[in-house]
Amino acid sequence: MIRVSLPLPVSLAASLFPHTLWVLSCLATAATEPTPAEPVKPAAPLAAPAPSAALRLAKLKDKYGDRMLYEVDDKLRILFVMGTDQRSLGEVKQRLTAHAVALQHDLFKHGIKDYLAVIVPRKWANPKVTGHFYPDLVDAATIGSNLMHEFTHALHYADQVGRGEYQPVWIMEGLASLYEESAVVDGHAVPTVNHRLLKLQEEVKNKHYLPFAKMMKLERRQFTSHQYAQARYMCMYFHATGQLPQWYATYTAGFAADASGIAATEHVYGKPLGEVEQDWVAWLLKQVPPRLVVGPGAAGLGIGTQQLPDAVEITQLAPQQAADLAGLVVGDAVIRVDGERMIEMESLGLALARHRVGDAVKLEYRRHGEYRETTATLTALPAASPPAKQPL
Repeated sequence: MIRVSLPLPVSLAASLFPHTLWVLSCLATAATEPTPAEPVKPAAPLAAPAPSAALRLAKLKDKYGDRMLYEVDDKLRILFVMGTDQRSLGEVKQRLTAHAVALQHDLFKHGIKDYLAVIVPRKWANPKVTGHFYPDLVDAATIGSNLMHEFTHALHYADQVGRGEYQPVWIMEGLASLYEESAVVDGHAVPTVNHRLLKLQEEVKNKHYLPFAKMMKLERRQFTSHQYAQARYMCMYFHATGQLPQWYATYTAGFAADASGIAATEHVYGKPLGEVEQDWVAWLLKQVPPRLVVGPGAAGLGIGTQQLPDAVEITQLAPQQAADLAGLVVGDAVIRVDGERMIEMESLGLALARHRVGDAVKLEYRRHGEYRETTATLTALPAASPPAKQPL
């Protein structure tokens, strides 16, 4: 329901090591996430019809003003309120459509009935909370993983309402976290490993995780920041073993008898829960987290950045480093690296970490609303200097 992350410093010295800062922030994320608020339970059918899409859109315009883009998608049943340009709005529509179709094919048989407002403001106010879900609204700091997490909540909620179920927190947060980093391949949503894995592996090795039997019976007030990663990778194990659709179908069919998911897990895997957990531990420890080689000498652009709703904006530029030599300027927004979409700063760090000093990378960037391309030859990041007292 709620995702949080640590804000990244933007001083020039810090910006020369964006990968290091990202790793540190990711390791600290699980420890700083607040206990999730009580989720919204699936409601009984409304006695009166929901407000019309036109009326809701008018109210949203009054609230968010004229600088946002507004669009109604009757097929998706979504009211878009976007602090982006038209190109990024089109990208969001395409991604959410593919995501909804894939998940409704594999898992969620009941779709969104009343119009859902999808809001990505021009500037996100709270640096520690990156998204929210309510029955008729999701908002997010970015159009990337933040939005996908909350939109998955909305799809899952609609399915629960259609089934008349109120599923436990580990499933709700597990599925939302699972698909925050995913891609639709051949009509199916395929999750990928993300920053949550490394910390979880450490906890599993030290036996600091919750046994499945306890995890699957947690009440919302008992679910803490540490459980986000475990819930995600429990669901990812079901996916990796090819059992997630069957598991969810079995679970929902037997929901009245066992809402925890224990019976469904034992039935699908044909063994006691403890043995499934042992198999999960073995699988989990074999997964490769997104580790980064960082520090002086690593390949980089030499930039300081801040998060935009749909891209990574350059806030500082080290002279005679890769970005400066390629003609980029402060205020440019990095859109793609070698064709790969860069929405969040983590994505940029991972993309650069795959390269060595001297590699040429193709950059797409946006300047004053115009999209351009250039090639940058990555330079070695220098040793860190004391942080600047004033913004550079």
